[in-house]
Amino acid sequence: MGKPKYSTWVKSRTMPLSEIKILDKWRETLPDAEEQQLCYERYIQNGYFDRSIVIDDGKFLKDGYMAYRVARAVGLETVKVSQKHLKIPYQEQQPPK
Repeated sequence: MGKPKYSTWVKSRTMPLSEIKILDKWRETLPDAEEQQLCYERYIQNGYFDRSIVIDDGKFLKDGYMAYRVARAVGLETVKVSQKHLKIPYQEQQPPK
């Protein structure tokens, strides 16, 4: 029998921007200024981001750092996020006690 496969499912919700945790690797990376300006302009024009802010179960940012930075810059208190959850294979789930 091969290794069990893990899959993920995604839940969209709105959460406070202040609750999103940023790893140092993101903080040390400066996005391309032109692309960040374009993200900002699209947000101002459309009222929503053209890219997703993705977090994990621990509320750590996994993708969408540019949208996160723009949200902070325009003073948003809450943002729509996609939260990825790990689905554990059936074989490893423990029966309830």
